[in-house]
Amino acid sequence: MNTDNSANYKNLMLKKPKWFIQYGSGLMLLFLLVLLLMSYLIKYPEYIDAEINVVSEDHIKRLISKKSGNVKLLLDNGSLVKAGEELAYIENPTIQLKSLTNLIDSISNQNLIENPNFILPDNISLGELEPYYIDFLKKRKDFFIFENVAAKKNNKNNLHQSLLLNKQVKNNILKEREISNQELLVEREKLTRAKNLQREGIISKSDLNKAEQDFLEFQKRLQNNITTTSQVAVNEIEVSNNINNLEYQIKEDEIKYRQELENSFSRLRSEVNNWKFNNSFISPTNGKLVFNNNWSDGQFISESQEFGTIIPTNRNDIFCSGLMKSFQSGKVKKGQKVKIYLDGFNFEEYGILEGSVDEIYPIPERSKDGKYFYKLKIKLTHGLVTSLNKKIPYTPDLNGNAKIVTMDISLLERLFLKIVKAVDN
Repeated sequence: MNTDNSANYKNLMLKKPKWFIQYGSGLMLLFLLVLLLMSYLIKYPEYIDAEINVVSEDHIKRLISKKSGNVKLLLDNGSLVKAGEELAYIENPTIQLKSLTNLIDSISNQNLIENPNFILPDNISLGELEPYYIDFLKKRKDFFIFENVAAKKNNKNNLHQSLLLNKQVKNNILKEREISNQELLVEREKLTRAKNLQREGIISKSDLNKAEQDFLEFQKRLQNNITTTSQVAVNEIEVSNNINNLEYQIKEDEIKYRQELENSFSRLRSEVNNWKFNNSFISPTNGKLVFNNNWSDGQFISESQEFGTIIPTNRNDIFCSGLMKSFQSGKVKKGQKVKIYLDGFNFEEYGILEGSVDEIYPIPERSKDGKYFYKLKIKLTHGLVTSLNKKIPYTPDLNGNAKIVTMDISLLERLFLKIVKAVDN
């Protein structure tokens, strides 16, 4: 009896339910299809790592002192500055730099270099710049002396007056010549008539001789008039040439003195700019002035010491400069996606930066330990806005790691490639 019960129990346990037989195969097939679909949808890309540094075309500018001395501050820490603006300078008790630069700016902006009413001081303390300023004062004085000396200009006026009188004389002589021509015609008629009368015996030989003598006298007078006219014309040409030569000489001297004055001023301005370059802190770009020390007026700064930095206000073109190992670098191509993980910004809290390979430098660089790296330029898709829509502040030392997506394929595709590779092997 127990044996029969045991057999029945065993048969009952081994007997498959009808629903399992009916639906089990379908469920297994559905599970396999879901698994295949998931493996197709799930990405399993291949990455190549690189070290990156976020770079701006308009880098942060560091201001380094070129000389030692006491610093004179012109702006406060945190001030917004413009390109070319003077921020501070190394004090020099022998140079009244501010007075000189204001003077030079006034002369340049208002074109006062040739204005005699603009008086330049001769008692400015300029130290090493003094010889250039003294030379400028001398050249300016020479220019005004030339402008004020009236000898050549008076000579030119006299020549113009002489030319005018010469033309009047010439006109008078031409009028006299016209009269002489008329008189000569009259005397010619008289001579012809006297010859006819003497031939007819009406007048004597002496009367004919007198008529001939009168004719020759008028003819001689006309010839003298012509000669005088020629002399006056030659003299007119000479005076005109003298005027032209004098005008050329005056113009040449004016150009000479003006050129010497302008060259002297250019040398002075150049030397002042050189002095400011070596002794002043000038902003190279628009931005924000940030001291790297709690500077105060009169505080000593050493040569090559950093005074501060200028953080540019406009940094539109921000990109990443990267280094990747030469191993498998051949897989990296322009346009491939890049995921950037920044140091100091946890990706789970801040997200990551997204970009693409913009340029691959063809020549590798060798590190100190003998390894070779290729340089990359990575274009940021959304600038410094992360995948979690958070804005990362730009700093000059913004570093991190990048993952370059070389094969953005699914898990199913990768499995298929593995199978193909195994079959080929």
